[in-house]
Amino acid sequence: MRLLTVLGIMLLLCGAASAQCITYFPDPATFPFPLAGSGSETFTVTNPNGSSNVITQAFSQTVLFLNPRDQVRNVFGASGNVLFQGCNNVFVSNTGTSTFINSIANPQNWLTTVTISTGGGSMHIVEDAINTVINADGGCPTNCSFDKLHYAKTYQYNIANGTYTINFQADRHSLSIGPSTGIRWEHVANIQSSASGVWPVQVIAGLSLYDNFNSTHIDPSKWLSTFSDPDLREVVRELVGEEEEGRRLHLSQRAYSATTDDVGASGNIFGLAFPRPGEINEISYELTVRRAIAVGCNSNPNGQIVTGAEFRGRFFNTESSPTSQLGDVETVISANRNATDTGPAMEVIGFYERCDDANCSARTTLGFNRLGFVQPDAVATLHIIWEQPNHQFVFQLNGEPLVFSPYTVSDTSQPFFGPSRTIDLARVVPHCTTRPRPFASIDAFFGNVFVNGSAVP
Repeated sequence: MRLLTVLGIMLLLCGAASAQCITYFPDPATFPFPLAGSGSETFTVTNPNGSSNVITQAFSQTVLFLNPRDQVRNVFGASGNVLFQGCNNVFVSNTGTSTFINSIANPQNWLTTVTISTGGGSMHIVEDAINTVINADGGCPTNCSFDKLHYAKTYQYNIANGTYTINFQADRHSLSIGPSTGIRWEHVANIQSSASGVWPVQVIAGLSLYDNFNSTHIDPSKWLSTFSDPDLREVVRELVGEEEEGRRLHLSQRAYSATTDDVGASGNIFGLAFPRPGEINEISYELTVRRAIAVGCNSNPNGQIVTGAEFRGRFFNTESSPTSQLGDVETVISANRNATDTGPAMEVIGFYERCDDANCSARTTLGFNRLGFVQPDAVATLHIIWEQPNHQFVFQLNGEPLVFSPYTVSDTSQPFFGPSRTIDLARVVPHCTTRPRPFASIDAFFGNVFVNGSAVP
């Protein structure tokens, strides 16, 4: 089954607004998981006159099992995270195989095939490998005629509750003949082990589909327009794509700044806003950035230049009785491009800032987290949670480990400017009197927006 078909199935499962989708990731702190095993090996030494000596002995070995999520990534890439998600307790069924050279045990290189099948909330994984380098570990004496190693690791794993049964089996057969003595050395070994238990699971719960953009037009009951300003020149806000393959929100902009001076910068956002922002404390969405360009100013090198595709929200105010934006706390998870960036990848960051004056022209960063990188045209999933009872924000990229960012400021007052929640394109462009004129340009697609279930209309 093609991955596109898998994603289509997931859209059908989650197509109703009432669908409750929960993601269950194996806790990465558990892995690599050690499994101890015992085996036997036989050494047969045959002399040129035909006499031989046979030695059989037991041995033990511990092998490591990867996180099932890492195995899924080997086969399906980052989009395989959908296999760990159940909507109304229904999980995707899929099968895939990947073959590659694994050189992690260098100098040995393993020709490895990973096969994964899922269905009914269960996942079956087989990792099968054979060696490609003779006598890589020196276990076969010189003039090794052949050295064959093979192992297989199997997982039977319950996605939702973490119960597992794992098995390991390996064998080795090597043969060598001494060039001067004619003595023949033959080594045969095998080992096997198994275990069952429960691996801890990270549960990302309570998300429901808010909008998959499979409508003809942007749904006016779900979205409001964000700001516009005179620095914008070229803008696009539309729904694109075929319904059977999944439609997306397409946002694009090209923006400039003032040319009257070389002091400071100006910025804004362009996108869509949630009409009931105060109800949203968790959001997950798919993001694909096709292109992002940020060009700075030679005569204003200290002027900030950045563009990004993001979620942005004002969640609370740190003052007891706010009378202005002073104390408003704004939180962002974004894929960013700066003028100094090299290479095509965009960095994904999660941060939140406190407004330090009435107009929020000065800010203090309360938390800043680097989450990873995304390549152009790659689908990434960005996820953010406001855990007010625990006084923290939680950020996540592509099902990687959750990043917890606690704060110590008061969070009981509503923001003066807000509350607000948007998915948008943001930019800051420096004022500049020289050429080339600085600008920020970005072209991005948003899809499959999920929010906490209580916020779905």
